[in-house]
Amino acid sequence: MAGRKTAAAGCPVERAEFIAAAQALPAAPAPSGEAYWTQLHQSGLDTVATSRQLADQMATLGSAVDRIDRGYAALDACRRGRAGALRLGITEAKLAPAAGAQRLADEKKIFDAELAQGRDIAGQIASRQAILQEVAERMVAAAPGSSAKVAKAVAASPMPATPFMATQNAEIYARPDAGGARIADLRKGQRVQGPVAGRRPAGPR
Repeated sequence: MAGRKTAAAGCPVERAEFIAAAQALPAAPAPSGEAYWTQLHQSGLDTVATSRQLADQMATLGSAVDRIDRGYAALDACRRGRAGALRLGITEAKLAPAAGAQRLADEKKIFDAELAQGRDIAGQIASRQAILQEVAERMVAAAPGSSAKVAKAVAASPMPATPFMATQNAEIYARPDAGGARIADLRKGQRVQGPVAGRRPAGPR
């Protein structure tokens, strides 16, 4: 129990910021894109006003996503630092192996819970983005001459960054095809962040 409390007490500033960022995520404007499209039509707003509203909502969502990404990255770095310090303590015999292993296990439990929370938030972001983007694209199709602002917002709309772990050594290419240039390598066990893009993030191994 004491170990769990110690692990949970670690990284208090980073954890608080991540939680605050998640709580500041804007609420979905409606249960679905269809519902929001109907709601906008019933509001009586003209196309220009609706375009401005959608663009503002996308910008607000983008800012929220950026803050969540920064918060999670800082929390992840803190957790890694704590785990690294514990491993070093064991290696240098400053920490008993059994006690060190227990503390590492406690840290992993906390990290796994935070990773699950991050996945849940990524799902919420994706849902909100899908609603706004569906309505924006319908508006662009319905009135292309008066929705340039929405079209620009759609092009720049954020994709939620989600933590992934490489389960084996892999290569990263500049574009998703065999002709793309190789730009980086991933090591097995290395954690990265990227857009969900319809795929479920891998859990820690």
